[in-house]
Amino acid sequence: MISMKEGEFYKIDDICKIFQVSKITVYRWLKAKKITGYKVGRSYLFKKSDIEKFLEDSKV
Repeated sequence: MISMKEGEFYKIDDICKIFQVSKITVYRWLKAKKITGYKVGRSYLFKKSDIEKFLEDSKV
């Protein structure tokens, strides 16, 4: 996790570990706009609050 003054951010590897999915799955979620990511250079960062919202929206 990366801390910046805008908040805390996860890298794609962190998201894979949290949800126990592959990078391909995370990229599919990004493409389908199920999860919000911020492209920085060649990689993506995910805001902690966006991940918490994704978890809430995913509840069954």
